[in-house]
Amino acid sequence: MATLAGGLACLTGCGAREPQVPTEQANRVASAIAGISAACGESYQQRALEPQPDETGVLESAATMRVTELARVYRMGPEWIYNGETLRQIVALSVRDLRECHLEPAATSLVRQTR
Repeated sequence: MATLAGGLACLTGCGAREPQVPTEQANRVASAIAGISAACGESYQQRALEPQPDETGVLESAATMRVTELARVYRMGPEWIYNGETLRQIVALSVRDLRECHLEPAATSLVRQTR
C-alpha cells in the first residue's frame, strides 16, 4: 500500500500553490492523515494475525474519529491545498487507503461526511 502521507510528502514544487490550508486546519489534516495511516497499518498487522472482533472495532473507532477530523476541515475548503494536493484529492486517497486496509465503515463514513 502506498501510504497517503508518503505520497503527499513526495510532491514538491516551486512555491506553494494557492489557496493553502490555514495553519490551524493544516495541523488537523496532518493529524487526521497520520491517524488514518496508523489505523491502516494496525489493520494490516492484525489481519495477518487473525484479529479478534473487538480489536477490529477499536481500529474502526480510531479511524472514524480521524475521518471526522479530516471531513470537518474538508467542508471548510475542499479546494484548499495541503502538500500539493487539494483536500478533495486527499479525501479520495484516504477513502482508497481505508478500503484497501479493510476499514470499510470508516471509508464509508468519510464518503458520507464529504458529500
